[in-house]
Amino acid sequence: MYSAAADAGVPHVLHMSSGAAYSPGSYGRPVDESWPTTGIPGCAYSVDKVAAERVLDELSGAPGAPDLLRLRPGFIGQYAAGSGLARYVLPDAVP
Repeated sequence: MYSAAADAGVPHVLHMSSGAAYSPGSYGRPVDESWPTTGIPGCAYSVDKVAAERVLDELSGAPGAPDLLRLRPGFIGQYAAGSGLARYVLPDAVP
């Protein structure tokens, strides 16, 4: 994807990452881009997002590479919505 963009002369690439790329330990406190992106071991989604981040790390400094923007949107849920969210998320995570 990234090399194809460079070959085509695309000046900018936007990668839709995830807050799941961040390492645990940030609950209840703000983090910035300096927070480690080693993900949550055992969570396939997080592991995949971290792998994509590592590919981008390698390619972002390549000569002639497009500018890269990583967007890591957060997910904020209300406490009252917890049981509903659990019904949608947990069935995939817990057999």
